[in-house]
Amino acid sequence: MDWIFSDRFKIRWSDIDMYGHLTSSAYIELAIEARAALFAEEIVAYPQCLLISKNVNIEYKKPILYNDDLEIKLKINSIGSASFELLAVFFVGETAHAEVLTKLVTFDRDQNKLMKIPEEFRLKLSK
Repeated sequence: MDWIFSDRFKIRWSDIDMYGHLTSSAYIELAIEARAALFAEEIVAYPQCLLISKNVNIEYKKPILYNDDLEIKLKINSIGSASFELLAVFFVGETAHAEVLTKLVTFDRDQNKLMKIPEEFRLKLSK
């Protein structure tokens, strides 16, 4: 896979359920944190362009536990004119434990409508 981002994330105690596993909501929150780190420059450069989640799907493979050393890697699955799919894969060691696939749309805050992905932003997605 062509990863465009990779980083390690600390699992908080509040991310864990009564069985000692990462909660469903924590998978989504951590995927958002990874996405925000990836697009930090674009968020500042295009304040009128909001990224809105249209669809989120979680595929669980193996439980993630509190003391696990978690790495999240991101890749772009597809790019449209005003949307793209971002895949976040949660690794513990070399093993993929979960995947979060998010379809994001670009939304113009000022015009209150969908907008085409800005060209410089599109170039980053295409790398």
